[in-house]
Amino acid sequence: MLNRIFLVFFVLLSALLLVSSANAFILAELGLNLWLERMIPTLLPFMILSSVMTGLDLQKAFCYPFQKVLRHLFSLSENEIYCIIIGFLCGFPMGAFCSAELCCSGKITKSSAQTLVAFCNNIGPIYFFNFALGMIGFHTLTPGMYFCLFFGMYGIPLLYGGFSMYHLHCKKHKQTPSVVSPGCPRKQSHEPVTLFEAVDHAISRSGTSALRLCGYMVLFNVLMLPFYQFGKNQDLIRVLHCFMEISGGLQMMQKCLPAKICFRLGHSLIPVFQTVMLTALSFGGLSCIGQTSVFLQEAGLSVSSYVKSRIYIAILAFFYYVFCFSFGFLSL
Repeated sequence: MLNRIFLVFFVLLSALLLVSSANAFILAELGLNLWLERMIPTLLPFMILSSVMTGLDLQKAFCYPFQKVLRHLFSLSENEIYCIIIGFLCGFPMGAFCSAELCCSGKITKSSAQTLVAFCNNIGPIYFFNFALGMIGFHTLTPGMYFCLFFGMYGIPLLYGGFSMYHLHCKKHKQTPSVVSPGCPRKQSHEPVTLFEAVDHAISRSGTSALRLCGYMVLFNVLMLPFYQFGKNQDLIRVLHCFMEISGGLQMMQKCLPAKICFRLGHSLIPVFQTVMLTALSFGGLSCIGQTSVFLQEAGLSVSSYVKSRIYIAILAFFYYVFCFSFGFLSL
C-alpha cells in the first residue's frame, strides 16, 4: 500500500516537473543556491579539517582542555567529547559526520555513536542566531531572550544527551574500541598515516558527502512542488516546507510572513508561528534526516532510532517554548 502511494506521488511529481517547469526550476534553484552559498562555504572546510584531524588521531589533543569537565560530567572518552564539541559548534551535519567517522575507524563503538548523533547533530549556532531567528521575527534580542533561545536550541539536546549517555553507561553495552562496525567502508589501521594521505582522504570523503547533501537539498525542495501547485493556504504550505527542508522553507517565508496568530494560555498569548518555527528548527526537517542517514548508513547505525530522538527533542522544545512565551521570557 505504501509503495503504491509513493508511486502515485512520484508519478504526479514527474508530471508536474514537465507541466510546471518554471515553478520546479525555482524550487530546485532554491535548494542548489542554499547549498552553494550557505552550506559549502560554512560546512565543507570543517568537514575536511575534522576528517584530517581524526585521520591523524589529533582529536584527543584537541579535546584536552574540555576533557576534565565533560569526562566527569558525562563519563565520556576523548573521542566522544570531540563529537559533541564539533557537533554543537559547527552544527548539522558535523555531529553525524564525526560520529560516523570515528565509528568507522573503530575509535568509538556503535552504541556510543548512535547515542551521540541523536543529540549533537543540531542546527549550527551561527545559522540559528544570524539568519534563522531574524527570518521568523526575532529581530531584537535581550540577554534573557538570547539565553532562553540558546537553551531551547542547544540546552535541551544536551540534557537529552546527558540522560542518554548515562543510560548507555548504566547498561554497560559498550563494544571494545577495536571492533569495527558492520558496513563501515574502511577498517582501523595501526600503521601511521601521512599528512598527505589524511588530506587526500579527507577531501575525497568530504567532497562526496557534500555532493550528496546537495542532492538531498534539491530533492526535498522540489518535493514541495505539488503542495504549492494545488494547495490553497500558502502560509500553511510554507510552514510545512520548513519541516520538509528547513533552509528552503525559511527562504520561502521571506516572500510573505504569515499574519501574527496567537492562542491564549491562561492570561498569556502564545505566538503560533514563532513557536512552530522554533520547534521545526529543533527538529531539523526531513531533508536533514535524509542527509544524516548518509552517514548513519555508512557506519551501520539506525536511522529510525535517530528519527525518534529528533522527534523527542522537538516535542520537548515545543513545550519549553510555550512555557517561555507564556511566562514572558520570550516576546516579539
